[in-house]
Amino acid sequence: MSEVRGGEAHAMLKLWNTGHPGGAATTHSNRGFAGALLRLEQMVLEAVDRPLQGLIAEAVDVIVSIEKVDVGRRITGVVSVEGFKQGEYIVRDLETGELVS
Repeated sequence: MSEVRGGEAHAMLKLWNTGHPGGAATTHSNRGFAGALLRLEQMVLEAVDRPLQGLIAEAVDVIVSIEKVDVGRRITGVVSVEGFKQGEYIVRDLETGELVS
């Protein structure tokens, strides 16, 4: 997929959870991985009546945060999404190996 902007995020997540080897998509957010997960929740809400965080956590393996800089773009972080428990995503920084919030 290319950029995801709306309710199609729900269909994308369902496709990613069907046993296929993977996919990639882009979305815009203002706060790195946390903003990307929140944005996905908001887009899913355009298609269904609840945010489905468990589906998001199951479907999304890695989030790469990219920032625009003077000379182009740079990667500012790479995290793995390991689950969703007690109202929060479990996310690990792949550079340091530490859990992040």
